[in-house]
Amino acid sequence: MNQRPPGLLLSKALTGFLQYKGAEGIASRTVDGYRRDLNPWIEYQGDGDILKVEPKHILTLPFPPHLCHHLFALGR
Repeated sequence: MNQRPPGLLLSKALTGFLQYKGAEGIASRTVDGYRRDLNPWIEYQGDGDILKVEPKHILTLPFPPHLCHHLFALGR
């Protein structure tokens, strides 16, 4: 029986996002920065379905403003 929750987990979306950015040719330091900024948010929010994340989950967090931009990019 499959115990995996339906949808795309935030951690999997982050992995794909980072791989995509790396393939785009973005500097590895920038990709590392995305990872450093987004992993604490996933730990804070919980590794749930990315489709259930709403702007209110991002905008009301105790994180720096630049993190909001990264989070919105992750959901594209």
